[in-house]
Amino acid sequence: MDDYETNSDELLDALTEREREILACLVEGLSNQEIANSLFLTETIVHRYN
Repeated sequence: MDDYETNSDELLDALTEREREILACLVEGLSNQEIANSLFLTETIVHRYN
């Protein structure tokens, strides 16, 4: 494993479960409003995670 993969794994491990959920939604291309609706959050909260 190279340094990039190691650093990426460490960064992902440092995320909270909620941060991972939001990241997964972002990867899918969802908007902040769509993420908020699907995770029962406000759009403001989702924006803070970005």
